[in-house]
Amino acid sequence: MPRTGKVLAVYAAISVVYLLYLPYAEPMEDDWKYLRYFRDLWSGGGAHWWHHLVRFVDNSWWPGFRTFWASFLPGAALWLVAGAAGWPYFLMAWAAHLLTAVYLCRVAGALARDERTGFLAGAVYAAFPASNGAMFWAIGTAFYHFQTLGLLWWIEWHQRKLWERQDYRFGGGDFARLLAVAYTGEQILPALVALLPLTWWLVGRRREGGRFWRFWLAQMASLAVLLGVYVGWVNRVSVFQGIGERYGGAPWSLRAPAYFLLGALGLKPDFAGWRVAWDFRPELVLLAGLAGAAFWWGRRGCGRNGPDRRLGELLLWSTAAVILTYLPLARINGFEWRYLYVSSPFLVAAGVALLRLLGERAAAATALLAMVYGVGVTFFEIRQCWIPAGRAAAGIRQALAAAAPYRHGEVFVFSGEPVTSGTASAFITRNSWNLNHMLAVDTGAAEPLGARDLFVDEQGHWLLHNRDSFRPYHAEYA
Repeated sequence: MPRTGKVLAVYAAISVVYLLYLPYAEPMEDDWKYLRYFRDLWSGGGAHWWHHLVRFVDNSWWPGFRTFWASFLPGAALWLVAGAAGWPYFLMAWAAHLLTAVYLCRVAGALARDERTGFLAGAVYAAFPASNGAMFWAIGTAFYHFQTLGLLWWIEWHQRKLWERQDYRFGGGDFARLLAVAYTGEQILPALVALLPLTWWLVGRRREGGRFWRFWLAQMASLAVLLGVYVGWVNRVSVFQGIGERYGGAPWSLRAPAYFLLGALGLKPDFAGWRVAWDFRPELVLLAGLAGAAFWWGRRGCGRNGPDRRLGELLLWSTAAVILTYLPLARINGFEWRYLYVSSPFLVAAGVALLRLLGERAAAATALLAMVYGVGVTFFEIRQCWIPAGRAAAGIRQALAAAAPYRHGEVFVFSGEPVTSGTASAFITRNSWNLNHMLAVDTGAAEPLGARDLFVDEQGHWLLHNRDSFRPYHAEYA
């Protein structure tokens, strides 16, 4: 396998298209809720800090039961230097994405016994358009970035420990690694339970079954203890609080994820709300050329194919991982673009395993085309969706700063921000609570009141309009 630094450099060159969004990156939607909490977290001394951190961990701040608090700690730390600027958090998401691609390369290559297969999987994933919904929503979706990275890091560690070193002892290091990923998000929990036994079965070390099962049972007992302690001792809300809102009996169907996946890949534009405006752009040619050159350079550093490749095993394993990471979303109310993120690396690995059946050269050429296509779709999605939405959000924040200072009780009305720009929804005014969180962060007001527009009803009364509510505009607001 090529050196980690080389693989990381190759994947960075492939995904450098994401950095076109960097100057326009702004917090969006639920990002503002977390930024407000980060601000409050660091606004006092030690006791204040500890109180807010405990509330964040024990779910008394969040309106329901979740186990993803660890994924937001990097963002909370980044607030100390970044504040409410959007681009540092976007860089954090991009860095996590790159590391995920590196671990996917290692895991897929080791399981297939073929370095080039692993390299192709990481290369295609580096600019895989189905990841974009979470990539550009950098703060509020941190639990997608970090649980995906954590899962692949955890799998790669066990591949080396169990099947390279044949070390089946469960020690403190194993518990620490499990602890590091257990609270990053719920979507990987089925995979944490089932992927190791599936891997053990696929690699064919059945003579070591007794030692493996003892290790796996110790791992699962530790996971049960971690989750049990959290639910019964740390958590302060009902386990069912918020469950009905997220899993309200929606019928099980593959239609939603299939439509979202096709839309993200630019193959169902009517559903996605935007159509790729393919045209000649010199910067796109440069980006595609850089990605292609990096792909060629990185692939040359991979070892030759061995006679004992396990492409069928990789395909089965990847398909199982897709299913396991999809199960927590199977009956969720309202599928969204960001939900594709955790399953994306395994979708790519399954696709590459099928490509490798075409032969080495055909697979490499097809993977190269898929990678360049991903760069192109991401390039135009940034230009057509995310840059306009980022500019609109930046305009709101600039207008707010220019009109300061503000008096207590003032009302803020921002008219004209589009509700959606393709895959990008309104960063600030999509919901009243996100708008009010932004106003609290940017103005320092305790209880700000914002709206998208002023309306007049049939009786001549003024109303503050948000997409989720109408609120009377009282005379004392004026």
